[in-house]
Amino acid sequence: MVYGEKDRNGQSSIDELVEQAKRLKPKVVLFSGGGNDVAGTELLAYLNHAHSGLPELRMRVVEDTFRTTARQAIGDFVRKMVAASPGCVVIHHGYGVPVPNGAKAKAIWGLIPVAGPWLKTQFDRRRISFENARKHMRTLIDEFNTMQAQLQLEFAATGPNGAYRHVDLRGIVQDDDWSDELHLKP
Repeated sequence: MVYGEKDRNGQSSIDELVEQAKRLKPKVVLFSGGGNDVAGTELLAYLNHAHSGLPELRMRVVEDTFRTTARQAIGDFVRKMVAASPGCVVIHHGYGVPVPNGAKAKAIWGLIPVAGPWLKTQFDRRRISFENARKHMRTLIDEFNTMQAQLQLEFAATGPNGAYRHVDLRGIVQDDDWSDELHLKP
């Protein structure tokens, strides 16, 4: 998302966003990104099989993903936005801790499942219990929010408001607030 893949017309969404920011000069950019880095088959990269005798959560992979790869990408996004609109602040929400219960996203009137589940399926593939899956999701979300808080400190020196603000949703988003495994209720 941050680096953009080109479509058949040679455009990427990030290029379009940068051009819009240059034209509109926003003071604030709301950024929602990173959740898909721990959902769906991507989640498997963080998990060992429960019967392998190894820790279920591959912390080296988790740490590399969030402390290096995601941190660099988010920082690059902030720098692109500030270059396009000097003085703007990127507001990026962390995530609450999702419940890996197999709930699917629903379409109109809540009748037709259109996507998901994203989490439970992957934990089931690795035979990880629901209780451990919850614990591992908390660790992943904690790592993501920790990285965001560190980025906020790094960008604090860029101006009176800093160029990057992290909104921590842990403790705000509760289990009943989820409409499925990845999306909050309205």
